[in-house]
Amino acid sequence: MKESILLRKTCTIYASDTHFATLIFPFIKKEVENKTEIITILEKNETDKIERILKNIGLNPKIKKKIRNIDWKKTNIKKIKKNFENMQSYIKKRKNINIIVLGERVFIKKTNEIIDLWFKNNIEKIEKSKIQINIINCFSFYESIEIQRVIKSHNYILKTTGLEKIENKIMMKAN
Repeated sequence: MKESILLRKTCTIYASDTHFATLIFPFIKKEVENKTEIITILEKNETDKIERILKNIGLNPKIKKKIRNIDWKKTNIKKIKKNFENMQSYIKKRKNINIIVLGERVFIKKTNEIIDLWFKNNIEKIEKSKIQINIINCFSFYESIEIQRVIKSHNYILKTTGLEKIENKIMMKAN
């Protein structure tokens, strides 16, 4: 039976810029090939980091170009407005959407609250279009967060091996 979720919450926990790229680029490559739209909501400008990593990663030049065309700049009010306008357009075109949220824990929490509100206000359109919206919350391992709590509050986790459903929400403590 195929899973039918309109809004999916995914998390990933990374240790460095290189580790982030290792996690996200294979996923982005696959999603670009599947013609899924990618929107970014970023606390800081990530363009230089992404460009530095793209220079050293072995990807098809067409895929690299598409990744470069993703807006890796810091999110401001204009970008948020544009993102929501784009999402309305993608819904009409029946295109699935990935929203990459990257920043500190408070930024991610506030961003998710805004997305959740937008989602609730547009649920009928989303249901009618039968699309899926996937929020990918990217947490830094070095920020003082409780990793277990982060994982428990999401449906999926993005790992270097790909997207994995979180089946057992109770995790054992490391010894």
